[in-house]
Amino acid sequence: MNDLERYRTDRLILLVGGNPLPNYVAARLLGKQRITLLHSNGTQAVANRLKQQIEAVLPGCGVDLCVVDEASAPSIYNGVHKLLNDEYKSVGLHYTGGTKAMAVHAYRAVADWAQKNKERFTASYLDARNQELVIDDERSPVRLPVGDALNLTLQEMLNLHGWKLKQQPRQQPILPKAARAIACSYAADCKQGVKSTYQEQWKQTVLYCTCRKNGSERWLSAGQLKQARLNWPAGGSLDAVAEALKVELNQTGEQLDIGAAYRHLGLSEPEDFCKWLDGLWLEHYVLDVLNNLSQPGTTPNPSQVFQGVNVTTAGVELDLDVAALLGYQLFAFSCGTADGKGAKAQLKHKLFEVVLRARQLGGDQARVALVSVYTDPAGLQAEARQQIDPDNQAQIRVFGCAHLADLAAHIEQWIADQRPST
Repeated sequence: MNDLERYRTDRLILLVGGNPLPNYVAARLLGKQRITLLHSNGTQAVANRLKQQIEAVLPGCGVDLCVVDEASAPSIYNGVHKLLNDEYKSVGLHYTGGTKAMAVHAYRAVADWAQKNKERFTASYLDARNQELVIDDERSPVRLPVGDALNLTLQEMLNLHGWKLKQQPRQQPILPKAARAIACSYAADCKQGVKSTYQEQWKQTVLYCTCRKNGSERWLSAGQLKQARLNWPAGGSLDAVAEALKVELNQTGEQLDIGAAYRHLGLSEPEDFCKWLDGLWLEHYVLDVLNNLSQPGTTPNPSQVFQGVNVTTAGVELDLDVAALLGYQLFAFSCGTADGKGAKAQLKHKLFEVVLRARQLGGDQARVALVSVYTDPAGLQAEARQQIDPDNQAQIRVFGCAHLADLAAHIEQWIADQRPST
């Protein structure tokens, strides 16, 4: 018998709060015969989604709902007490979700039942920071590491929140060798203390001048872009960028052919390739780094990695640039190539947004990183941590220009530091 098996009970009562993920994890780990979702009127929709998802993955485990007044002690106590009868030899109460009143009075009801019937009673909660299932014990709590006990999929997480994918996110990067070459060019220029030649020289004087409307951030029409030709990046750290692009695009001409490039890559519009050259390369570089961490035998080992997670909920669109799942823990990455004046405010805004989205989707155990070409990532990180989450600062990480050449090693170490020790 493994440690988790010892604590599975005939009836498991889950207190439903605003975020369904902890209860879903508890149901998957502790569900056995019957699961009851104790909820208020305000969390009815959350409970319904939980029920549907639990039944989909645990078809042999019945799931029912019990509504109570979350502020009324008699309603909570009597609601739980009615659930318990002689049919069950063991009862579990998982109280990560719900209100404090629900936890206190549900605990009372189950404890009274257990004492009266001389049956087993187990109470537990999920410690998000340490990814442990904590079992109450009068002598000393039992802490079971569960970070790797359950692999969730992105689709399961989305189902729990009622979110829909606007389009299927990518799992394989576009032009990974060229993306790495661009990243290394930024890192090389940063090391020398000069402005990026890719940003300052090539994007500004070649890409924008050729592919954007005069004085505008809007790209030219599809017809115009299909005919556009660009001088290859050249000089210093840009030579490696040009060579990588030529190889991966299978182009040997004296200029970069935008129309041929977007068709070679299977993109919908030539503008998509221009956006990749402009900044999306960084998302694909991060995707490639995480995919390489997913290889068998590597540690950490993400089970799923995606780029471009665009979802809709209640008519609102939400985005995650890159997302990785390890066990049931979400690692969300925001990518930004803003540089120069105004970059700090822009990057901080991106970081605030991804923290909000990641916690909505992945709960308190979600971790967030910003990958950028910024030259003072430590300063930005310290400021963002203090403003966003002063009590749990390790949840937020900022990678900058100097990290890009060895980004795989930096991300690997950061993820490993956030994972529960075995």
